[in-house]
Amino acid sequence: MIDKRNLGKLLKHSLRETWKGVLIADICLFGAYILEGLLVLFLGDALFESAAAIVIFGIVVMTVGIVNLGAFALLIYYLFKTINQKLFTNEGYLTFTLPVNVDELILSRIITNLIYIISVFVVSILGSLFVNIMASIKDIMAAALSGNSIINYGEMVPTSNVNPLYYIGNYFESFLNIIYYLTAFIMSLAIINSSSSSKNRTFLAFVLFIGIAIGTSVIQSLLSLMSFGIGINSANAIKFGFGYKNDIVAYAFDIPNLVLLIGLIIGFYIITRKLLSKRLELL
Repeated sequence: MIDKRNLGKLLKHSLRETWKGVLIADICLFGAYILEGLLVLFLGDALFESAAAIVIFGIVVMTVGIVNLGAFALLIYYLFKTINQKLFTNEGYLTFTLPVNVDELILSRIITNLIYIISVFVVSILGSLFVNIMASIKDIMAAALSGNSIINYGEMVPTSNVNPLYYIGNYFESFLNIIYYLTAFIMSLAIINSSSSSKNRTFLAFVLFIGIAIGTSVIQSLLSLMSFGIGINSANAIKFGFGYKNDIVAYAFDIPNLVLLIGLIIGFYIITRKLLSKRLELL
């Protein structure tokens, strides 16, 4: 039975331990987007009038990409560090002296890292929005200075006619994928630390995790050949179909893939719980 108070205390402790590093990554990432947006706003078309300007702008764009990758790399590092230290090292035994159970410990690690991953996604979205806003402001200012009072806002900020259900389905599937990867990684650590291996356990767990991820991708590719579920047809209408024969052009909810992800999440969680309970003699 999960005690919400204990889970809340564990979450608070976990977030307090690692929030500074993730916050620094988020600030650096958003700062890179701000730099790119300001270059677009103040330099505008001048960025492409000389080779030097193009190189400078290219460096800034590359910096944004590198910082973005760095932010995710930092998240992975904290994921490795916190989960491994708190569950599978000598420090972990201090954690298990608390009046908590295995479920609370596993869920606290999943939720903590989920919050960090979502924070990076949110910062990336806000940063991209800032760059687009700066580009729109530049276009408005250019139109005003040229005396052109008619501005085609539809062209400046294009909109999509895709059915909203498609986005809801994509976000839901992305959320499940994040949970899947977190549970797969924790299970990989639990398997390696329950084995007789005494060296390079973190590295071996990472190799096992990559193998699991690749295997799942192969299964998902095979399932895509016989996909069925709720999708969007060429007329932008919601429709249930099998494969892509019934005018389905994009799936909002690919049922076989969703069933696979949910099944793997539950299976990985059960395996992890049993391994932790056996290793640390917890119920």
